[in-house]
Amino acid sequence: MTHPVRMVSIDPGTNTVGLAVSEFNSDMTKLVVVDAMTVDLQRLLLRYEKPRADVWGDRHAKLHILKGAITRYLDAWRPVVVCSESPYMGRFPQVYAALVEAMTALSMGLRDYDPSIRLETWEPSAVKLAMGVNGRSGDKELMRRAITLRPDIVMCVPLVLLDEHAVDAVCVGYTHFCNHIRGVSQ
Repeated sequence: MTHPVRMVSIDPGTNTVGLAVSEFNSDMTKLVVVDAMTVDLQRLLLRYEKPRADVWGDRHAKLHILKGAITRYLDAWRPVVVCSESPYMGRFPQVYAALVEAMTALSMGLRDYDPSIRLETWEPSAVKLAMGVNGRSGDKELMRRAITLRPDIVMCVPLVLLDEHAVDAVCVGYTHFCNHIRGVSQ
């Protein structure tokens, strides 16, 4: 039995992390999204890691949760490609620094899953460009609408049930699909 070629794409965050699993059809013309979800790090901290947070602080506990969560997600889906949106250095350097730490936790989780897989990253502007969305727009619903306009994205997960983080993870995967898998920039 052959397994489908799978990719996990990530919308990183310090409180919420969007994850999506995509497969490619045999002729690599369609991105088939088979799972998408959002990990709520704050909720997991309160439920499972409060003692760690009490000793080391919330930020440390969330990074610990993120590393474990990504490893378990990758173990469950067995991807051969993992990609993420990269941190954006805007007007808030503290936010950028926290996202760099989150990326480190993601990389460590990926290394625990398979040290031979490289975490591919995409600038937020490249993701918006691939989706045909204005890079300066802050309207999160534009990304959801852009997914519906792409005939080469097949959603096996109801798009209406996904929050903005899971939607963004799908879009990161589509960006990687267009630029590296299918080899055609949109």
